[in-house]
Amino acid sequence: MAEAQLSAIDYSCGQPRKHHNLYFEDGTLVLQAERATFKIHRSLLARYSIVIRDMLCLPSGEGHNDGTDEKPLVMNGDSALGWELLLGLQYNIPNIRSDVLKGGDLLTMLPIVHKYAMEELETKIIQELKNTSSHDGFVDLVVASQIVGSEELYQDGLQRLVSAKSAPTLAQSTRMGAQATHAVMMAAMEAAVTSAKQETVSALNQLISARKEATVAKKEADTAIVRAMKAQAEANAAKWDATSAKDTIQSLENKVREISDKLDKMIITESRMCRHCRELTNWRCEQYSCRKYQV
Repeated sequence: MAEAQLSAIDYSCGQPRKHHNLYFEDGTLVLQAERATFKIHRSLLARYSIVIRDMLCLPSGEGHNDGTDEKPLVMNGDSALGWELLLGLQYNIPNIRSDVLKGGDLLTMLPIVHKYAMEELETKIIQELKNTSSHDGFVDLVVASQIVGSEELYQDGLQRLVSAKSAPTLAQSTRMGAQATHAVMMAAMEAAVTSAKQETVSALNQLISARKEATVAKKEADTAIVRAMKAQAEANAAKWDATSAKDTIQSLENKVREISDKLDKMIITESRMCRHCRELTNWRCEQYSCRKYQV
């Protein structure tokens, strides 16, 4: 946002003199802030400020400044620049527009707007100050809260400064004051401690969760080992059974072989026996040649 092009004329010292832009000959009210005199129209201020409207309704008397060239209405404690900005907006001075005013300009007007109860303008200025995302803008909020005495706005500005996670500069601290700077630093420390605690709790929870997962994984690993050992035992038993079955088969084969050999011998023996006497002979004896038969 560009900065408003304000005059370089210093009205803080010297003799009272007409403002170079905001002194209208057809004006109906003369104000003096610092050494600048503004001649404007009563209705302009009366429309926004009930305080000034009541001031203008007071009867003129001895020692009372009635807002004329001879007796301007002196705005004690007000800055000439603040009135220049405020009146420049109302009179649409080309170099003073709401779209080019920045936080510092708004803060310059705010004390005057708040002092004379210009509630509509004060609301607009506060809303404009809230529409910021810069660190300087957050500082402006804190300063504005001190001007208007708003605890809600003060806490809003502090919270934004703490959330920015950046310590205020020396210039910003000077603007806010020691109390606000201390509050920001303490709030930042508390936020850092809270964040550290949350991170610690989160880390502990993650550690506990990791330990639980490790315990579950260990149980699963132990179960897998037991299953593997059982499977190995079953495999060994199966191998033993296979070996035993092989030995049994081998033994049976040997027995079958023995029986087969015996049968073969029996067949051979049978072939060498006499059909009549059942004695071994080298020839097949005949009935009449068999000795037992002959006997």
